[in-house]
Amino acid sequence: METPIINIFCYSLPGDVSRKIYNEFNGRFKDVKYMVSKYDYYSNLRQHEQAIEIMLAMTIFYKRIITNLDSAIKFYGTVTKHSQTDTVKIGTYDLNDKEKRRLQAIIISFQNLIEKYNIPYSIFDYYETKDFLNTVKVFLENDSKS
Repeated sequence: METPIINIFCYSLPGDVSRKIYNEFNGRFKDVKYMVSKYDYYSNLRQHEQAIEIMLAMTIFYKRIITNLDSAIKFYGTVTKHSQTDTVKIGTYDLNDKEKRRLQAIIISFQNLIEKYNIPYSIFDYYETKDFLNTVKVFLENDSKS
């Protein structure tokens, strides 16, 4: 049995964060499965369930983790540029230059993954699951034409 992709994305995240991601993923993936099985418009996506699952997990990870890491790095840059400090305390976490580089490496790895598979950033910009599915539909249709 394969490990669900969402488990891979959430590996070693704090429990409260991973629970929120799991809940969002499970709710949205349930919606995806329903829409793909019930609406003719999405019927051609039935064969791409695994790709959709991966992209959905990526979008949720991006929204909940990557954007926050990027914001922390930018905040750290602003604070250290305009003050004499080299560490920013965020709760119990100390963000310093070494940690900033670690966070940047995570972001770069994620961006490399997106670029490797030519995933457009428009896939990450949705509010409702149907918007995500519409963007994925266009992406997969264009990808199959290539």
